[in-house]
Amino acid sequence: MDSIAIFVTLQHQKHTIMKPWISVSVFLFLMLSSLLSSIGSYKFTEELIAADLSKALSETLTLKRHAWLTNDSIKAYRQLAQGQNPTACLLVESSEFRKNIHLKQLQDKAFLAISVLTEQDAAPSHKVLGGTSRICGDTIILHPGQDLSLAFSGLAECSMLTVFFLSDQRIPMALAMASMLWLAFIYFYNRKRTHYEPLHPVVCVGNMAFHPETGTFSTPQQERVAFTPMQERLMRMFFNAAQHTLDKNDICQHLWPRKPDANDTLYTLVKRLKTVLHDNSNLDICAQRGKSYQLTEAQKEK
Repeated sequence: MDSIAIFVTLQHQKHTIMKPWISVSVFLFLMLSSLLSSIGSYKFTEELIAADLSKALSETLTLKRHAWLTNDSIKAYRQLAQGQNPTACLLVESSEFRKNIHLKQLQDKAFLAISVLTEQDAAPSHKVLGGTSRICGDTIILHPGQDLSLAFSGLAECSMLTVFFLSDQRIPMALAMASMLWLAFIYFYNRKRTHYEPLHPVVCVGNMAFHPETGTFSTPQQERVAFTPMQERLMRMFFNAAQHTLDKNDICQHLWPRKPDANDTLYTLVKRLKTVLHDNSNLDICAQRGKSYQLTEAQKEK
């Protein structure tokens, strides 16, 4: 019996499981969530500071309104209104006002702003009271005289950095940390998976190779053999069979299960398949006592 050369060649490729767009999408989602959460916490803290200033102002004027509306105070307010700068206001470091502020970090930075309103003004100028480093609460307007209107506002000298540190940034920081950990995981995961790993073995009979991962056959020159679908099915049967030998009846039952007598069809298929094998490999199909076929190496001519 002719010897059949059977050996296994291992192919290798990079092992990649996670698609790049998935890892990038997760990272962007975590970073965007962290940014939006941080901005939301910052805005909430600004509103909280303004609400605290408004509440402290209301409590101060409720308990100490008379202290700000004495005759001397009203006289000073009138002089302020007659000044050359109509938008001027008084910033007072009121201990009572600061005591009513619940945020202890703001107590030393809080002021009571008093503005004299003219007939054209409905409220104090935001350019005077507000600013990039100031947060203002609500305004309370009092009328101590017929021709005099006073606007009381609470404000705090708060930079963006101060508001940021006062805000609750635990969730944004956790999301940012999660995005960094995700980057580190992707880096080490890809670095670990960069090595080459064996895939499905390529089975070779003679000088023809069968690639199980694609179900195709190739020549020694790594070119795909152009089998017909039926020829390819028969070749797979030969490659998977013990000693690459197939019984004729088994072939007919597998390829033409509904055909009563497929011997002539099988003969034609084998004849044409042998031609393809001779043109692309050193293989041949030999009949064994008229009952079976064997895929073997073609005998060399002497």
